[in-house]
Amino acid sequence: ALLRITTIDPKVNSFTDVVAERALATAAALDARWARGEMLGPLAGVPFIALHDGYRLFVAHYGLRQVAALPGDHERQPGARSLLSLRAAARESGARCLLQERGDNRALAEALVRDLGLTAVEVDPLARDAEDFDGFLARFANDVQRCLAPPPQPPEIGRAHV
Repeated sequence: ALLRITTIDPKVNSFTDVVAERALATAAALDARWARGEMLGPLAGVPFIALHDGYRLFVAHYGLRQVAALPGDHERQPGARSLLSLRAAARESGARCLLQERGDNRALAEALVRDLGLTAVEVDPLARDAEDFDGFLARFANDVQRCLAPPPQPPEIGRAHV
């Protein structure tokens, strides 16, 4: 992304401030946390689905197991073939989690959660609530971790011994 900005932006002048060094340092720090197992550890292989295909680079870079995603065309709703393929991939892989963009395809997400027993986590890829890039990356990584984590188990109720 930084290469594209430095190549294209001088022609279109769309960015007011590019903090490349800081972005690279933040990404390196996140990579280091990931490598030490502080981020996902054993969760990295947990299958998940996404309601947007825009996470490819994040998924590939961190070796995550995204088994299906819908095309990221917000102008059109996914067709029956896409939905059937997504559901089949989720079932066959044992997907545990659904990454959903905030406010997008809410009814579809609710149906997938209900029908497939998934945990859904809303993510904010547009960084609407992030104060800076560091905060955005940290929040996104934590959202992915929260999505992939196993659901909490209810406490066991034991018998009273008299």
